[in-house]
Amino acid sequence: MTQYFLKTSRIDSILVWGHGLENLNQILDEIRENKNFEILKIKKYKPKRMKSFVKEIYSYDYAPFWHLKDKTKYLLKTPQEVCFIFIKNLNPNEDYLGENSFRHKECLTLKKFKEQLRDKYNPYSNNKRTHNHVIHATDSQEQTSHIMNYLGYQEGISHFESENKFVN
Repeated sequence: MTQYFLKTSRIDSILVWGHGLENLNQILDEIRENKNFEILKIKKYKPKRMKSFVKEIYSYDYAPFWHLKDKTKYLLKTPQEVCFIFIKNLNPNEDYLGENSFRHKECLTLKKFKEQLRDKYNPYSNNKRTHNHVIHATDSQEQTSHIMNYLGYQEGISHFESENKFVN
């Protein structure tokens, strides 16, 4: 008899943009303190061309690129360094969000956490949080695997499933 088990965890990525790096230690502390997440890997990265890097990061996003283009213009003016934080998400709590062609599966646990970080660390103007987000988080393991491939880890998220883990 075949047994089926619901997946109880998944691999996600939190990307801290250049203008958020000044708060990287505090962000890492908040991730460590959150019982839903376990940090697996931290990787700083300096994109050669920020414009193409931003496009690559959002290539698996569900919003149309013309919408993201306006939304991400500010990133071209931020420091040209980022930090990827790969996490084991112990409570994926996935649901479908959005409508029509923008409907997609997303982790409500990570979404809530991401918004808390943005409330705390995004720039403010006239006492309102701007949309100049200091962090981006993946909506799915497919997005995380795409980022892993982009960074040169051809095995994608299975990089973290190896029995023989070692620090490179």
